[in-house]
Amino acid sequence: MARLWHGGAEWQNLGLELQEDYQSSIQTTIKRSGGAAWEHSGNIANDDVAYVMFPALGNQTTLFNSRWVYIDSLPDSSSFVYYADIMTSADASVIALNIWKDTGKLYMIAYFNNYASSSSVVNLTDTYGITEDMWFQLEMEYDSTPANGSEIFECKINGSTAISVTNLNYTNKNVAHVDSGIYNGTGSSNNQGVVYVDDVVIQNSSGSVNNSWVSADEKILVAPPSGAGSSAAQAGTYTSINEIPATTTATSSANRIELDNNGSAAYYTIDAATAGVGSSDTISAVMLLGAVREETSGTTSYQMALKSSSGGTPTTTTAADAGNTTVRTNPNGTTAFGRLLISETDPTTASAWTPTGTNSLANAQIGALSGSANDIWFTAIGLMVGVIPASSPPAPPADNGIMFGVNF
Repeated sequence: MARLWHGGAEWQNLGLELQEDYQSSIQTTIKRSGGAAWEHSGNIANDDVAYVMFPALGNQTTLFNSRWVYIDSLPDSSSFVYYADIMTSADASVIALNIWKDTGKLYMIAYFNNYASSSSVVNLTDTYGITEDMWFQLEMEYDSTPANGSEIFECKINGSTAISVTNLNYTNKNVAHVDSGIYNGTGSSNNQGVVYVDDVVIQNSSGSVNNSWVSADEKILVAPPSGAGSSAAQAGTYTSINEIPATTTATSSANRIELDNNGSAAYYTIDAATAGVGSSDTISAVMLLGAVREETSGTTSYQMALKSSSGGTPTTTTAADAGNTTVRTNPNGTTAFGRLLISETDPTTASAWTPTGTNSLANAQIGALSGSANDIWFTAIGLMVGVIPASSPPAPPADNGIMFGVNF
C-alpha cells in the first residue's frame, strides 16, 4: 500500500486530524474543495512560526507529497516565508522548501540536510505564473534509495518540474513527518502573512497504485455516518458521531457511542453522494478515522472497521488499546494515529473502490469493534475519501524540463 495519509481539514478539528498544530486554524471560506482548509495567519512574533504537522508516517525512504497552497498575502521580505518541510522522527529537517515575496513576486528555494545545502532560487511568478490569491499544486518527491551521492529530490509546481536534484547524500535516510507553516524572521512582530493549505496527500513508492505523483484533480472529502448499519452500539446512534466540526465531547450518548462488550460492533451507513462523490468519479483511496477514548482508564481493545456493503468482507485495523480517557484519533494506546485504516481497494471485491454498485461507497458501512469488556467511547467517526472527479478542469502544463542545480 502506497497511500500513507490524506486530508483537507474536512473534520474541521485541528486536534483530531493533525499530529500537531500551533497558531493555525480552520478556514471555511477560502478552500480548494470540500468544506474547509487549514489557515496559517496572524502577527506572529519574530523568530516564531504558525504551522500544522501531518500525522507521523513511520520511517519512509521514499515519499511523494502533494498539497494545494493559496498565498493570500506575504510581506515583501525574504525573511518571512511559507515553508513545506519533510523531517525525521526527531524533527530534523531533511527537506525544507521556502516561498517568499520580493517586490511583488514570489520566489522559492529548497534546503537539504538541515540547511547544509540548497537549490538555486526559483522565480515562481515569472516562470510559473504563481501570484498571491490563487491556488497552486506544490509537490515534492524524496528518494533516499539510490547510492550515496545520487539521492533524489524533485519539486513540481502545477505539474511542472521547478527543482530537480539527483546528487544528494541524505544524512538521515528515513523521514517521518511532513508539515506546513509560515515563519517570521524579519526582526519585527508587526509583519503578517496569510496562507491556506488544502487537499494534502502523502504516499510512498510501494505497491501498484498511488505510488508516484498525485493527480492534480484529486480532492479530499469526508463522509460521516448517515444512518444505522448492520449492528448497533450499546449507547448512542449515528447522530451522536457525525457532527462537523468533529467533537471530542463525550458527556452523554447524544455526543458519543459506547461499545461495552467483548465482541460488540457498531456499523453505520454513509452518504458518499452528499459528501461530494460523483457517480462516475475515481476513488484513489479511503481513510477511516475515529476519535476514541476509554470511559475510565483500563485495559481495552478496539478496531476501526470498514466494509463495502452490509454483508461485505470487513477490513479492520490491528486491535489496540484505546489509551485512556483522552480522546485520540485511531490510537495505539496513547499514541494518536497509531492505527490508521487506509484502503486502496474494496475489501470484498479486491478491486478499486467504486462510487456506486452492490459493493461500493454508496453501500459502504463504517464503524468500530470492541474486543474487551471495559467501555470504549467514540465521539466521531468519518471516512476521508480521495476523489478524482470525472469532469475535471484542464490538466496542468506538461513538465517543462527546467532543472536547477545545487549550491554546496
